[in-house]
Amino acid sequence: MSHWLERFTLEVRKVNGTEYQPNTLYHIVCGIMRHLRNQRQADIDFFKDPEFAGLRRTLDAEMKRLLYSQASRAIYNGPYAIIEFQIMHTCTVLAGNGLGVMKKLHYFH
Repeated sequence: MSHWLERFTLEVRKVNGTEYQPNTLYHIVCGIMRHLRNQRQADIDFFKDPEFAGLRRTLDAEMKRLLYSQASRAIYNGPYAIIEFQIMHTCTVLAGNGLGVMKKLHYFH
């Protein structure tokens, strides 16, 4: 199952062919997990079970790729996610005093 979920994560698109936002992709995977749990397969946890380690890596990599590609096009206007703060921190975007950080967040958002 992990293999097919990984492929789904890499290939899923909107009806018009564009890619989903990173957070939307995460929520789609969470929705699939919730559906499986509701179908009496409550032992499935994509984010803790070792058998889904590949899915976690694939989802993480795809979310980062989408985030970077959308940031380069400057079209992402949703609220910041934890992964976005981590990326900005590692790129030293968030280095500096509070006012500088606030201006940078406003600019990048």
